[in-house]
Amino acid sequence: NGARSWIPDRSIMKLRTRISILTAILAALPTFVLGIIIVNGTKAVFIREIDNSLIATINQPRLLRELRNTAQLPIRGFTDSIISVARYERNGTFTILRAPGFTDKDDFPVLTPEQIFQARTQIITVAGENEFRVFALEPRKNEIFVFAASLEQNQRAVQEILFRTLIAALAIALLSGVIAWFVVSRFFKPVNEMVEVAHKVADGDFSQNMPKVKNGTEIGELTNSINKMLQALRQFVSDASHELRTPLTVIRGYSELLQKPNVDKERSQRAISRIETESLRMVRLVDDLFTLTKADSVTPIYKRPIKIGQIIEEYFKDIVLQDPSRKIILNLKPETILNCDEDLMRQLFSNLAQNILRHTPQSTGVTVDISQDNQNTTIIIDDQGPGIPESLRNQVFERFTRLDESRSRETGGFGLGMSIIKSVVDKHQAKIYLEESPNKGLRVKLIFPN
Repeated sequence: NGARSWIPDRSIMKLRTRISILTAILAALPTFVLGIIIVNGTKAVFIREIDNSLIATINQPRLLRELRNTAQLPIRGFTDSIISVARYERNGTFTILRAPGFTDKDDFPVLTPEQIFQARTQIITVAGENEFRVFALEPRKNEIFVFAASLEQNQRAVQEILFRTLIAALAIALLSGVIAWFVVSRFFKPVNEMVEVAHKVADGDFSQNMPKVKNGTEIGELTNSINKMLQALRQFVSDASHELRTPLTVIRGYSELLQKPNVDKERSQRAISRIETESLRMVRLVDDLFTLTKADSVTPIYKRPIKIGQIIEEYFKDIVLQDPSRKIILNLKPETILNCDEDLMRQLFSNLAQNILRHTPQSTGVTVDISQDNQNTTIIIDDQGPGIPESLRNQVFERFTRLDESRSRETGGFGLGMSIIKSVVDKHQAKIYLEESPNKGLRVKLIFPN
């Protein structure tokens, strides 16, 4: 048990971890997206400023004269400029005329003739070890000056922003994950208790109840539903045990009688007969429970078109064979086809017929009508028995429910017939109604979707 108790905890921890991770991701994602937007915006601003600087430099009125001056005198505006200038020769060589004012580097981008031709009409970006914004000026034929501004400083600034954004996103994710972990842990505390209770119930301790949780929450609704289910399960086990205890007590008593010496033949025959009767009673109970379990199972039913009138006729004519004094009126249409599970339908009408035999007086009549339209197939069964009071009609569908305890025991009923009928009806997504019959008995109306 100690080893098993870790299994639900690990499952809850896995779910808790997934929720915490998801929370962390959802918290960090907006920060990261916002950081990307800021990075792209900053990069665009830097490039725009560099381009404006290039244009301002090129528009200086004395620029060309100073560039043609071979004395390498400082060019006004280039002292602190990030712009370097080179002369392009037709043989493909570059002569760097001015390096950036703030550095001793003579770096200059490697340009192809195609790039120089493109740079004469617009400012372009040239990739390499470092990126450059480049513009070419051709004041006269065979005279091309190339202006290049390195993006290295800007790239470093952008990378710094990106790095800080990632750090912020990770910090937010970590903080959100930790907060989510503690919040979810507190939220799942009753779930851990519920799992422990479920294990105890699985081990056979049906006295357990789910912990009390505040109503109005999902966990509260779940615990209330499970407690109702446990109560129904306890009642079911109690009723089934009670039903089995009675025949077992009888069998044990008569078995002990047979073991006594000098038991006369009459008492011996009675003991054997009673043992056989109670054994058959137990077999019927087990069969009913098995049928009910099968009807309640989640496995899909096997539907196929069948002539439903033939099945109804088969089981309701059996009533006459068992009680020839009864009058059965069957208003059936042989051509009526119902798409259903034949085995389950046989169980349904077998139980309906047996209920009539058990719970209606001898010599009374039964009428069965069937009708069909485009949407539904309706089957109505009217008997002339005592009926069921309206206040108790929903109760009869509960398992081991007897409205007449003494008569049910005499007829061998267990209070499972209507439960089996309801389960079969639900399995077919149909509806069942219990009403007062025009014959002063009970009307059972079944409506099956086509």
